[in-house]
Amino acid sequence: MKRTLTTRFCKRCDTETEHYKSGHCKPCVINRRAEYRLENPEIEKEKCRKRKAAWRAENPEKEKQIRADTYARNAENIKAKKRAKYASDPEKYKLIWKNYYASYSDRHKKAVSKWREKNKDSCRMHDHNRRANKRKNGGVLSKGIIEKLMKLQKGKCACCGKLLGNDYHLDHIFPIKLGGKNIDSNVQLLLSKCNLEKNAKHPVIFMQQRGFLL
Repeated sequence: MKRTLTTRFCKRCDTETEHYKSGHCKPCVINRRAEYRLENPEIEKEKCRKRKAAWRAENPEKEKQIRADTYARNAENIKAKKRAKYASDPEKYKLIWKNYYASYSDRHKKAVSKWREKNKDSCRMHDHNRRANKRKNGGVLSKGIIEKLMKLQKGKCACCGKLLGNDYHLDHIFPIKLGGKNIDSNVQLLLSKCNLEKNAKHPVIFMQQRGFLL
């Protein structure tokens, strides 16, 4: 609710200023509050903290959106600060994370499981990138490759031609185990059954076993 303001002469300001309905001069009130904050920083800090906490409790969705927007605008700076902070004392932060996981291991596992269930495509990409990095085959799959392959393959398995639905795997055409690269041109979508049968076989040998090649 906005306060009603009127214009009157203030002896302290020695000029016409805005006055609140209570009769107090607005500039004088602002100045007194500023002086009080300077003289009592800890009290003002605590009041500010309580106000922010109360607002966050009443507006959880707005708070979440503000945090997301702030991170999006300053993502690189935030990451750089985190890296610098970790580099300053890595052993300290390793211990902090170790204690955190020990205290919230069950809660963390549930959160990760819930996230993986909602982000299956991201998990598929992450697993493939991790495996390729471990074997040092090189290459990183681009974001959105699964959606792109789904369109190119018209939602069908590249091996048997049946509809993929939600039961599909992201497969390396030339297996990583045999030296294949982890790049967009070396992946396809297969039904889980077809991919499990293919495993780490050479693509030509696998298709010959399926009767597609001589």
